Amino acid sequence: MDITRFSFGAKLPTLLNSISAAHFVAIDFEFSGIHTKIPGLRSGANSGKQTLQERYKECKEAAEKYQVLQVGVSCVEEDKVTGVYVVRPYNFNLSPLIEHKIDLDRDFTFQSGEVAISFLLDNGFRFDKPITAGVPYLSRQEEADVHKRARERDGRSRNIAYIQLPESDTQSLAFVQRVREQIGEWTSRIPLRPDYLNISPLGLDSQPDSTHGLSGFEKRLVHQLVRAEFPGFVTISKPTFIQVIAYDEARETSHRSSRLNALKAQISKQTGLRWLVEAMVGGDLSGINPMDCAQNTTGEPVFVNKDTITSQLNGLRDALRGHHTILVGHNLFTDLVYFYNTFIGILPDQVDDFGEIIHQLFPMVIDTKYLATHELGPRNLRSALEDLEEDLQPQIFPTIKIHYDHSKYHLDSKAYAHEAGYDSFLTATILIKLATRLEAEGEYVVPEADPCSDDSFTTAPESVDSPLASPVGSPQTQAPTRGGVGPSVSPQGVSHIGGDGSATGPPHRSSRKKRRKLKAKRSATETQFSHPTKFDLLVNLENEEGSTELSRSAEAECGDTDTDVAAPEPDDSEVILMPPFHSDFWRVYGNKLRVFGTKEETFCLAD
Repeated sequence: MDITRFSFGAKLPTLLNSISAAHFVAIDFEFSGIHTKIPGLRSGANSGKQTLQERYKECKEAAEKYQVLQVGVSCVEEDKVTGVYVVRPYNFNLSPLIEHKIDLDRDFTFQSGEVAISFLLDNGFRFDKPITAGVPYLSRQEEADVHKRARERDGRSRNIAYIQLPESDTQSLAFVQRVREQIGEWTSRIPLRPDYLNISPLGLDSQPDSTHGLSGFEKRLVHQLVRAEFPGFVTISKPTFIQVIAYDEARETSHRSSRLNALKAQISKQTGLRWLVEAMVGGDLSGINPMDCAQNTTGEPVFVNKDTITSQLNGLRDALRGHHTILVGHNLFTDLVYFYNTFIGILPDQVDDFGEIIHQLFPMVIDTKYLATHELGPRNLRSALEDLEEDLQPQIFPTIKIHYDHSKYHLDSKAYAHEAGYDSFLTATILIKLATRLEAEGEYVVPEADPCSDDSFTTAPESVDSPLASPVGSPQTQAPTRGGVGPSVSPQGVSHIGGDGSATGPPHRSSRKKRRKLKAKRSATETQFSHPTKFDLLVNLENEEGSTELSRSAEAECGDTDTDVAAPEPDDSEVILMPPFHSDFWRVYGNKLRVFGTKEETFCLAD
């Protein structure tokens, strides 16, 4: 679903609700430029590889120079009863423009060459969209700067330096004397009638539509004169004249409050996409202006019940207070650097400090590239996003559906390759399938050389009674048992995943009596193991005619037509789920980012 600056306000409650209900959120960014090698930065001249600190410095400098042009956010809900994952992909173009009433400057930079711009052009990116329809944003640091400048501006208005007029400036001196006499005569009236005095150029009226009026210098002289010589009165600047009125504390307090509320409303509108970031990190959502949501998807104001919108937003704030989203991305290191600079603030100088801050914002971060390239991961999988999606296409479990309101990526999805929303959708589906596959294959053993762990351990060891039990690190390590109950194993070596529903352990199916028989071709070419594994249960075995048996020609080819493998037939009573996020599985795969081209190759966000 495309969200523009016109539809963002109307969709904001829905977006916040999607984040609140999400099992995890996958993100993807497109940039106006990316990091390049900094001459002389590499410490390992012989190895040709950077350190993580050196790579971070390059990414930091790029994030401070270039912009995020497009953001993809896919919110994924998990239905534990049906075993279905529902994905809601959103695509946002991000506008670099600042509301003209907000005192803030922002540079907008593009990188020339083939690295960034040419790549986006080749993939059909519309560079006009961020400007014409992009959603605004304001980082936490930028918001703090806006408030600081507003306070400084207010202070300057009360403490403007006095202009000393030289005796030679007879025209200005005459103007000040005329205004002094005019105000003196008006203030001497008892009672004061009228209750205001308009100061305009001599001989001209003081109507708002006057074509001539006071100059800026003359207005300043009037303000200065009233502050110095008429302390019981204040001045109000009009387009062509200055109005003098009696000082009223209640009115001045109301005016200050109005100015503050106007500033808050401008900041709320400019904050834009950062409201979603605050929702993901348990941040402050109290600044959302309910009236920003009182519009239709074309940006036109509509009549709404303000109390209803306010109540809805309050409910979402309560649900999201202290909420920390499980954040997922592919090749996530660079995205996180840009994410922080764009929506949070000034990047720290040290990569370790950056990691600590990210971990505070997101206690669980998952990089699907790390999953695909983990030391014990499937050797037959490629790690590029599109390649991974293609490799995992035959895997039909767990069941993944796109929400019916998000139909954009249903048909001809390839046409949206490298659109941030589509790539975030791919990332979400890859995580669900790949995590389920890795757990089913028992591929979550911490290797001895794991840079993020001091110990080697199996996250969920096999039962000693299980025929699948094997030593840690064995190439035939299988999926661990669930709740101490060993998996049922067919004579052919295929283990059927148990289904007692405990929170940790491999994906499960609900138990059922009815089973169907599949003619299975036992070949090492079907799997990275020498015999069928639990992962085979996740793959669609139907032939082109939709039969649940392999074709006769395939049976003859394999020479084992009498081998029947009993496997559960998926239906509404059976579920296969990815590993729960509190399980030990994520001690291996969570909070680790793949950073190829560096000596460390892995960036650990938490011990």
